[in-house]
Amino acid sequence: MQTPTSRPGSLQMVQKSSSSTPRVVRKLKVTGSDSDSPSPVSKMTKDNKSSKVIDRRSPRNLITEKKKPITRVSELESQLSHLQDELQKTKDQLTSSESLKRKAELEADEAKRHLAATSAELQETRIQLDEISESEDSRLQELRKLSHDRDRAWQSELEAVQKQHELQSAALSSAINEIQKLKAQLERAREDSTRAEAELEESRDRVRSLEGKKSVVEKTGGADEELLESLRTEVQNLQAELEAAERSYRDEYIQSTLEIRNAYELVERAKSESNYKVAELKSMLDESKTDIQELTEREIELELNSETLESTLRDLTSKLYEKSLEIERMAKENELLKSEMEKKEVERRKIEHEGLIKLSALTEEASKSGKRAERAAEQLDATQVSHSELEAELRRLKVQSDQWRKAAEVATAMLSVNGKRVDYRVIGGKLGSENGGGDTDDDECGADEESGKKRNGNNVLRKIGELLKKGQK
Repeated sequence: MQTPTSRPGSLQMVQKSSSSTPRVVRKLKVTGSDSDSPSPVSKMTKDNKSSKVIDRRSPRNLITEKKKPITRVSELESQLSHLQDELQKTKDQLTSSESLKRKAELEADEAKRHLAATSAELQETRIQLDEISESEDSRLQELRKLSHDRDRAWQSELEAVQKQHELQSAALSSAINEIQKLKAQLERAREDSTRAEAELEESRDRVRSLEGKKSVVEKTGGADEELLESLRTEVQNLQAELEAAERSYRDEYIQSTLEIRNAYELVERAKSESNYKVAELKSMLDESKTDIQELTEREIELELNSETLESTLRDLTSKLYEKSLEIERMAKENELLKSEMEKKEVERRKIEHEGLIKLSALTEEASKSGKRAERAAEQLDATQVSHSELEAELRRLKVQSDQWRKAAEVATAMLSVNGKRVDYRVIGGKLGSENGGGDTDDDECGADEESGKKRNGNNVLRKIGELLKKGQK
């Protein structure tokens, strides 16, 4: 009497478990992905037909469906990290290009400052060189002018002295000639005086002779008066000539004496003047020699200074040439730096453009990935919820399966045919068939629903068994 009472209880348990299984399946089906979720109309039809449709999804498919969003999220996270790395690399490239640009600009500014300083130094050197050359040229011109002026002055003075010396020499020679003439005149005067003296003596002798003759005539008593008168006249004439000769002799003597004295005075004056002029010319000549020596030394010093200036000028010219070469080199380097800066600017703009494109693409991809991640997170949350519900349902089904197993063992122990054990699945089928046969009074729809629930319960039990086996493995 206990067996019939236990059978309906076991059958009722199986029916409860089979009736509860489609609800879990329907929950799992609703909490799936967005692509698998049906529209509300189809959902209502599926809810209405859920009692008649057998859900053939296995627990493996549920686990793989649960793993898919996780792998998708990890892929999206890896893509997002990769995109972030690329974005960081692009930012690093941009910062490096900016630093290179700033460095190139600083180098260009430094080169410009160095070039400006070198140009200023070169300009200052040129100005100093021009000033030095102009001052030295002006000094040389002034010294040359002074030298030429002094040379001309000394030359004119020397020529004047020479002319004066020549004039004095001519005057001296003329004075000497005059002295010679005076000497000749003196000699002639002396000769004339001697001749006059001789004539005077002769006249005196004649006078004496005539006086003697007169005395003789007087003594003889003078026979002839005419002869006496002639003698008297002749004596008077001779006396007059004698007196005239004496006067002319005295006058000529006095004149010659005066001329000789004047000539001697003129000669002495000419000698003193010539000696003074010679001494003055000697002093001027000595001064000219000292001035010429000083000018020669000054000229030598100026030549040395000019040589020094020429060497300095050559050095400055070589430095100027070197500076010009350096300026050309720096200009070329500046051009190269400018071209490199332009290239780097083009590359930087290109990198910025590419970086902006990549950044926009990465931003778009990141936004898409974020949306995908949000959807995946939502799916993951839904999957986790369904997973927790599935675990609770599995625990409940496990408890129910344990109860079924115990009930099957009891039924197997109770229902044995000729000492053989009957499989609990066959018993379950028999129980199901008996239960179906006992409920013939129910309507056809209820029978179909019960049979669907039983089959669904068996399928769920089979799937749970497979999951348990896989879990044990």
